[in-house]
Amino acid sequence: MSVRDPLAWRGRVVYQIFVRNYGPTGRLSDVTDDLARIRALGVDTIYLMPIQPIGVEGRKGTFGSPYAIRDFTGVSSDLGTINDFDALVDGAHEIGLSVIMDVVFNHTSPDSVLAAEHPEFFLRDEHGRPVAAVPAWTDIADMDMSRTELQGVLVDALEFWVSHGVDGFRCDSANLTPLEFWRRARDELEAVRPGLLWLAESVHPVMVERFRREGSPMPSEAEMLTVFDAVYTYDVWGIWQSAVTGKVPVARYLEMIRWQQATLPLGATKLRHVENHDNFRIMRLARTRDQAVAWTILTAALPGALMFYAGQESGSRTWPNLFDRDPVDWGDYELSPLLTELASLQKHPTMLGGSFAVLADEPCVQVLWRPNLGGQSPDEAASALCVVANVAGVAGPVATQVPNGSYRDVLTGASIEVVDGMVDAPPAGVVIEVLGHWDPTRWTSPLMDTFMHVELMGDDDLGE
Repeated sequence: MSVRDPLAWRGRVVYQIFVRNYGPTGRLSDVTDDLARIRALGVDTIYLMPIQPIGVEGRKGTFGSPYAIRDFTGVSSDLGTINDFDALVDGAHEIGLSVIMDVVFNHTSPDSVLAAEHPEFFLRDEHGRPVAAVPAWTDIADMDMSRTELQGVLVDALEFWVSHGVDGFRCDSANLTPLEFWRRARDELEAVRPGLLWLAESVHPVMVERFRREGSPMPSEAEMLTVFDAVYTYDVWGIWQSAVTGKVPVARYLEMIRWQQATLPLGATKLRHVENHDNFRIMRLARTRDQAVAWTILTAALPGALMFYAGQESGSRTWPNLFDRDPVDWGDYELSPLLTELASLQKHPTMLGGSFAVLADEPCVQVLWRPNLGGQSPDEAASALCVVANVAGVAGPVATQVPNGSYRDVLTGASIEVVDGMVDAPPAGVVIEVLGHWDPTRWTSPLMDTFMHVELMGDDDLGE
């Protein structure tokens, strides 16, 4: 973990914004005008996707990908000016919001300012043409990050944005950039402004595997966490998508959550989310609306930080186009009350300082947060949280280990009755607060709980 503050992201709620498609004008001022509503959701940090000018060469669509940046220290005229950006940051700070922005340092657009001034900074094929690590990224050119002078230019660009009030950075496809650079950048900026927030979009394991197979020393997730405060959940994203769409049992995903907890560095923070600009909206991915809400509740109950993508509070099904103007259809913000309660849940003392366990995978997923006693006697006043998420869309009573009694749903205040070890399956999900000491049996799975030491094995454990 970073030596600065390994818990800097624990319980944090992030709100991702694609400025071009956010409001009626597609400009920074749309976001500034909406900051109070965002803050009221319980958001701590807004994350701005790239706002810099976009290259023309190889451009996709009318406006182009915001990740094909032409000038690292500019603001796209389509979005506003640097003064508009300053006004947004100042407005956010005034109401207690921090601001992080996208850093895209593996590449630029082919016609970038940097490519014109320093062509030697870029990787090329045997014909002298720019190359991209991912063939589908035809609108960008990869940089040669081994060059010390280039690294200095990029650190200067980060310092520029810090001088304009930015509180940290979300680093795009961070594994593609050498870890030594990120360490240098963080160390140098720490001297300029201590306490900046560092989030890595860590890539899918298959990409790490591919690059290593081809001889590139791409860092693992655990290595990324020696520099960054938090990382994405792409290490289990494929399994999660398959579980949401019913292609694999939910148990496969829950096994991987337990695997994360056991194998990542102590204190590591995952940024949990159900949608972002690279993936389908949860309302489109899940089989029903209630199941989409159930997955949203379950995701918010997992260890780490939480991110919403702008439009999620409206139950949007549309994936905003990255290359053209495609404004969010805000509707009546129907899911705002739920997201507000899920944001509040992140600050619950038991979630901030307690221990996490899976209790059941079916018919409803049930997970537990209980106070971390640290060897002390159980506190009868302390509360545990049991989250029941109906991701399978079942009906009728389901077994639970929550003690018999009357409870209330933390999210809605609705009454919940547990009778003879059974509770009615909620349409989507509930959070039950249990006062006093409660020590239920944890869920077991083959991946995590099959350990056959020779001294414990019997004949039945052996093959034919």
